[in-house]
Amino acid sequence: LSPVCLGSLRRAASIEFEDNEAAFSLAMVEFAKRGKEKFLVVGTAKDYELCPRKWSACYVRVYQFYDGYRRLREIHRTKTEDLPLALCQYKGMLLAGIGKTLRLYDIGKKKLLKKCDARNFPQMIRVIHTSGHRIYVGDACEGFHYVTYRENERQMYVFADQPVPRFVTSSCIVDYNTIALGDKFGNFIVTRLNLKKDEGDETSWHHAKFGSFLNAAPSKLLDPIQFHVGETVTSIQKARLRPGGDEVLVYSTIMGAIGVMVPFKTKPDVEFFTNLEQHMRLHNKPICGRDHLAFRSYYTPVCGTIDGDMCEQYSSIDYKKQQSIATELVKDSPAEVVKMMEGIRTMVL
Repeated sequence: LSPVCLGSLRRAASIEFEDNEAAFSLAMVEFAKRGKEKFLVVGTAKDYELCPRKWSACYVRVYQFYDGYRRLREIHRTKTEDLPLALCQYKGMLLAGIGKTLRLYDIGKKKLLKKCDARNFPQMIRVIHTSGHRIYVGDACEGFHYVTYRENERQMYVFADQPVPRFVTSSCIVDYNTIALGDKFGNFIVTRLNLKKDEGDETSWHHAKFGSFLNAAPSKLLDPIQFHVGETVTSIQKARLRPGGDEVLVYSTIMGAIGVMVPFKTKPDVEFFTNLEQHMRLHNKPICGRDHLAFRSYYTPVCGTIDGDMCEQYSSIDYKKQQSIATELVKDSPAEVVKMMEGIRTMVL
């Protein structure tokens, strides 16, 4: 475990785990009891074997910084019953995904103090995000669950989940109700919670409303965007690629590709690129003969997404085909179609 100085990119000091112990997760946490001091929390396991899945001991270790954040000292460690794969700060405390259990810890003198937990998540908690009072829990095999914590009751309630199983590999919060995620089968998904106005916010619900419906959460997440990338998505980030530019979703894949998902602002742009993609499917079929729509819908039917790589091939097809497509789309020359594609590109880069 080594803190790295961002200025010189050098390791100031390192801590070696003993007895075949390895780190699986870490997070920077500010505990309310300790003011604004930041602690490094690390989830570890000893003698871990992947298949069959077993270990001899699991711990959540808390480290304190000193010497200007260049060195670490261990305060204490807390033993857990399962592998702590996800850690996150929440309301001045620590949220830990320990196997199938979501647990809330506060810092103590000799170990972490358990405040409450939510059990029986489907398989294994893989990732945790927070925004305000809402908690977003990504399961390794069953997608995302939306959780709320009620401090006066010391209870956590799951109030929304995904109807389609997703093997989450990466994720990013888009807004308060929306999450973008990638799964190990090469899909990029944006999932969203749409609550009716008369339902109100989950903070105002009666606890009886959180009851399970058909062995699942009472509300369901919708997937307005589904797109098969073809490679496992390893990272997703919301970013601006130039000063003053629009926010986009940047993703990377296990084979080294970097892609960008750009939101359309106007309906004419959506209609134009939808029609262009349909024409390209007809006039520029894949070399191997596989249907483009079937490929992008490999896991679930593609929706809410236009394949920019397909549209970019417009300039490489025969000029007569370019003219026929341009006549139907803009009733102008092919240069006008290329100009519209460049307009979308310059909005981002």
